[in-house]
Parts: sequence; C-alpha cells; structure tokens
Amino acid sequence: MKILIPFLLLFFTTHSIGQNSYADSLILYANQTEGVKKAQVLEDISIEYRFADPYLSLTYGEKALAQARFCGDSVEVGNSFNCIGIANHIQGKYELALSFYLKALKEFEEKKEPKGVASTNLNIGIVYADRGMYDLSLKHYKQALKLYESGAGDKRSIANAINNIATIYSNLNKYSDALAYQYKALKIRNDLNDSSGIATSLMNIGNIYLGMNHAEKSLNYYLQSLEIERILGNDRNVALTLSNIGEVYFQLKDYKNAIKISEECIQISKKMDFKPQLKQAYQVLSESYKDLKQFEKALDYHELYANIKDSIFSEESASSIAEMQTKYDTEKKDAENHLLKQETEIKNLQLSKNKTWIIILFLGLALIAVSALLLFNRYQIKKKDNKELEQKNMEITFQKKEMTDSINYAKKIQNAILPSEQMVAEALTDRFVLYKPKDIVSGDFYWLEKKDDVVLFAAVDCTGHGVPGAMMSMLGLNLLSQAVNEKGLIQPAAILKHLDVGIYQSLRKTSEENAMKDGMDLSLCALNLKTHELQYSGAYNPVWIVKSGTNEMIEIKADKKPIGANSSGEEGVYKNHTIQLEKGDCIYLFTDGFADQFGGKKGKKFMYRPLKEILISVSQKSMQNQLNALSNALYSWQGDHDQVDDILIIGVRV
Repeated sequence: MKILIPFLLLFFTTHSIGQNSYADSLILYANQTEGVKKAQVLEDISIEYRFADPYLSLTYGEKALAQARFCGDSVEVGNSFNCIGIANHIQGKYELALSFYLKALKEFEEKKEPKGVASTNLNIGIVYADRGMYDLSLKHYKQALKLYESGAGDKRSIANAINNIATIYSNLNKYSDALAYQYKALKIRNDLNDSSGIATSLMNIGNIYLGMNHAEKSLNYYLQSLEIERILGNDRNVALTLSNIGEVYFQLKDYKNAIKISEECIQISKKMDFKPQLKQAYQVLSESYKDLKQFEKALDYHELYANIKDSIFSEESASSIAEMQTKYDTEKKDAENHLLKQETEIKNLQLSKNKTWIIILFLGLALIAVSALLLFNRYQIKKKDNKELEQKNMEITFQKKEMTDSINYAKKIQNAILPSEQMVAEALTDRFVLYKPKDIVSGDFYWLEKKDDVVLFAAVDCTGHGVPGAMMSMLGLNLLSQAVNEKGLIQPAAILKHLDVGIYQSLRKTSEENAMKDGMDLSLCALNLKTHELQYSGAYNPVWIVKSGTNEMIEIKADKKPIGANSSGEEGVYKNHTIQLEKGDCIYLFTDGFADQFGGKKGKKFMYRPLKEILISVSQKSMQNQLNALSNALYSWQGDHDQVDDILIIGVRV
C-alpha cells in the first residue's frame, strides 16, 4: 500500500495556492500581455492550480495551448501539452495524461529542446510508475537524469530525477539502491534549503523503510515529513503522508491511531479529489475494523476501497497506455531506420565509380548542353513570374498582418471598455462570468454599473460575431453607459427603451430598402443590495432564478422584440418585472452561444434544457465551482467541433 512521491516537472513552482494571491496576480498579468509571453503566463497559472483545482488547471492549460499555437511557438506548444497532461494526471486520468505527454515529447524532440525532453520524460515515467510498469518508468527517468546532468537542468532538477529513480527501485524491492538514491537526493535538497523537496525525500525514505518492514524507522521519517508539509500547506502531500502513517500504525496494531489518521486523510483527499490517497486510506480502515472484529464497518470501507480502485485502474486503460508507448517507440525507430537507410544509399552512390556510369555521363553531356539552353530561357521567364508572385505574396502577407494587428488592437479596446474584474468584484462579491469569444473580438459583451445601493448588470448578444459584432458591442456599451450616467435611468425597461431608440437612430437613418438589419438581444437586471429587490427587463433573453436551498428554477421570460429591430423607428415598449429575492438565491443571465454549441456524439446543439439542469444541480455550490462545472460541460460537449458563436453566462448570488 505504500506510495512514494514522484515529481511532475514541467515548472518549478513553490507558491502556496491557499489564498490564490499569486494565481490572481498571474491572471491579472495574463489579461495585460500578448504573444508568447501570454502563453507562458497561462502555463504558470495552470501549474499554480494543478493541486488546488485540477479542473481550473486544465482550463488554463487549454488556453495556453491555443495562445501558443496562435503564436506558432513549438516550445510553448510542448509546455502547454505538459500542463494539460499534468492536470489530467492529478485527476487520475492516466491514459489521457500520457497522450498529451507524448505530444509534448514529440514537439520538444523536433525542436531539439533538451530541457523540455527531460521534464517530459520525467512526467511520462510517473504515469508508467503509477500503472506499475516500472521498467518503462525507469527508462524514462534515467533519460531525464542523463539530460539534466549534461546541462539541461539545475541541481533541483537533478535531485527530482534522482528521487523518482529511487521510487522505482523501492517498488522493485531493491531497497539498498533506493536508499542510496534517496539519500543522494536528500543531500542536494538540504544544500539547496528546498523545504518541499526535503519533505518529499523524508517521506520516500520512510516508504522504503516501510517496505523493509522497519515500521518504527518509517514512522520517524513520516512524522518529520508531515511537520514540514503542514507548514508548507501542501494538502496533497499532507494527505499522502497521512495515508502512509495510517498504514504504519496498522502494522504496529495501533488501530486507534490508524483509524484517526486515515479519517483525516480521507477528509483532505475528498476535498482535493485525490483518488489514490482515498484508496489507501479506505484499505487501512477496512483492515483495521476487520482486526477489531467490527465487520460491518470493515465491509463498508472495503467496498469504498474496491470502487475507487476500479475507477483508477483498469486493464483496458493499461493496455491503451502500453499501445501508445509502443506506437511512439515504433514510429521513432522507423524514422531512425529510414534516415540510416538514406545515408547508406547516398554514401554508396558517392563511392560508386562504375565505368558504365562515367560513359553514360559523358554521352549525356551533349544532351544536357542543348537542354540547358532551352531550360535557361524557361528559367528566366519563370524567375520573372516568381518575382512577381513573391511580390504579391509579400503584399498579401503584409495586408494580413495589418488586418490581424488591427483586430488585436480592437480586442484591446474592447477589453478596456468592458467592466474590469476589480469593478465586477467590488459591485458583486459572489458571482462568476463565463466569457468565451468565438473570434479575437466578440459580439457578446457584459456590462455593469453601480448607483448607490443598486447594481445594474446585463448580458448582451449583438448581431453577428467577430469584427461586425464587436462594432455593435461598442455602440451598445456606449448607449448603456449613456442611459445610466447621462440620463440618470436605473429602471431596466426605461434603459432598454433608450437603447432601442439609440440603435435605430445610429443604424437606420437611410431608407427602409437600405436599412441595416442589425440589433441585439439582452437581459438587464437592477439588484438592490440592501432590500434584495430585483428588477428585470429583457429583449428575447430571459433571466433564470434558482431559489436558495431548493431545486426550483424560476424563468422570467423576455419581450420577443430585439433591440433596434423595429422597422418604423418608433420607441419599443419593454415590460419591467420586479421580483423579491432572498439571500442565497442565484440569478443567471446568458446569451444563446452555450445552448447553440454543436457537439456530443451526434454533433447536435447543446440546447437550453441541459443547461438548466446543470445550473440547478450546481446552484448551491460556490460560484467558482459553478464556473468550473459549466466550463467542463462545454469542453466535454464541444470535443473537436469548432465554436459556433460567442458564449456568455453570468451568475450572481444574492
């Protein structure tokens, strides 16, 4: 049952995620930067969240991958693949993690990036170790160590690779080799004053002694490790250490402490969704209660142990992992053989001095001379054509770059006028915003203003997306702010009336035949923070409300009249709804992008009913968990399908 701690080595981060202060600063910085640097910051955010929130880690890893691909940077593409692999690895999705690690390895090998090759080999080795494939794991660990020792990594990297090699020797019951490597890693970490690494080495040495049946020695090292991990606030390693301490107490027949420690381990592991630690703690509890003759409890925990074991390990998954490695090794070997064959053929051709070829060569010279005159003439013509074509390609490339630069600048402008994260947080303390533009700029936008005790907020869907939609969003944002700040309007229906007239006057000053058919759908709320009274008015987009402590969803329908779409130019009339809410009620505003997204096995739209079901099921959870649930549902549904529209959902808890 012992678990030795290996290292996932894409980045070396030591920041505590406890208060998310460092992660928050990274997120703020990511919103202010562009290019390859933005991809790197997104990768750092993914790594920061890897243990605290693997689902959020996955989201930022995918964002980093998209940015790296946009910039065409192969190294950052490889780093992003590693981020996504680590996020899946932490969740126990070994097969999926390995697929991304192998993609990362391919990128780094093609780019001849030794540091990336080394860290990815380390990550791959951990997957094989977790699956019990120790020979493959040891192979990848030693490849990583060799690269680090040749200059691809610092002393910390070398210590981490040595640590991982020691874990394999321990699992192979080669305890003397394991202790030698582990003490070597501990010495390096002591020299570096690396508290996290020291705690890991102490725990792993304890595991080795546990494997040698030296339970009391093992307990001593575990307790030293636990003390450091508690100070560092590393819940994952605290849970690992507790699970192993529970096993030691079980071996010493100290069932009281074994049960106490294992229950604490379960409490932490459930919060963090650490399945391997849960499995080990359930097994200790089952065996302890069995020895105490409390067979009912023993059976209960054994069933929990068996269920979680089945969810982590399956023969099918192990087979798939082996097949992936075999395929990768085969393709790599074939490529090497093909290259070697080509080199041999070229060498043989160069060494050949057969007289027959010499004769043929001289006979061909005459034909070549004649042909050369014809070819030279054709070459001159083609050279001229190519020059003209190259000039046109340069012009097209320049025009494309100017267009892309302009759109990226428009994105900066659009982001600048959207409500800032700080502004939203100050006005609505308990909320989330899921905002995923289809293109660089978006036709969906969210808006917020605060007047005394009333917060006005809206989710708006303009006609189109991309640049046309973004231009409409600029107009909409300006008119909404004008309605509140210049006209002094706070009633949602009155604001929609002002918006309707403003859109018409801006876009429909020509004759009916030439009139633009652009407009916008939206839902607009005014929430009194003291009285909890909610006023709402909408154009096609409703508002959903889930009452606190219930599974009841209330839908307040919108007027079926889009903003700015009336043909006569007369002011539209929108109904104002007033609802008295209670503390804890959740309000949801949205555009149609999420429900209209194609995906699933049959490539159909997601639709509104499943969206309602998700929101109802998570409405009593924290807003961050609600955002994670929506992001995961969208990612799973969309699969390989392209995003078809801008996506916007706003959630607010009263």
